[in-house]
Amino acid sequence: MKFEYRIIVNKKVLKELEKHDRKTVERVIKAIEKLPFEGDVKKLKTSKKEKLYRLRVGDYRIIFEVDNENFVIKVKDFDSRGDVYK
Repeated sequence: MKFEYRIIVNKKVLKELEKHDRKTVERVIKAIEKLPFEGDVKKLKTSKKEKLYRLRVGDYRIIFEVDNENFVIKVKDFDSRGDVYK
């Protein structure tokens, strides 16, 4: 059985998306809609308290957290590959 996850997008991510062209934004939105584990997703080796993952969409990275108990995905960051991890 496949569960529907509720997706919460950080305001910072929405502001960053406004800076990009329509085609990039559409690709990112489609990728986010397929979360949590479809696409080029890898778990980040950061804090053990947070279960952070990254999704690669071309030259961009989306950082998100998955709450499997409540079926919630929190999109925390979006930026180019070199800047998102800073």
